[in-house]
Amino acid sequence: MKNMTFLTALLCGSASVAQAGGYVPQVADAAPAVVVSDAFADWTGFYAGVQVGGAELKINAGSGVNQGFDGRHYGAHVG
Repeated sequence: MKNMTFLTALLCGSASVAQAGGYVPQVADAAPAVVVSDAFADWTGFYAGVQVGGAELKINAGSGVNQGFDGRHYGAHVG
């Protein structure tokens, strides 16, 4: 019985974390430096634009029934 207790204590002791040298706190990583760039564009002034788009949708519902959609859209903006 003494051997079993000794072996159990030896096994538990060998399974624990090694503590040679004592506790050393971890070094915190420094936060990365924030890079701020200078403003290089001036968003004042006149602007204009045009957009054109379209879409097409075809659905085959079986039994020779075909449904679909075909459309275009246009637009312009000025500021």
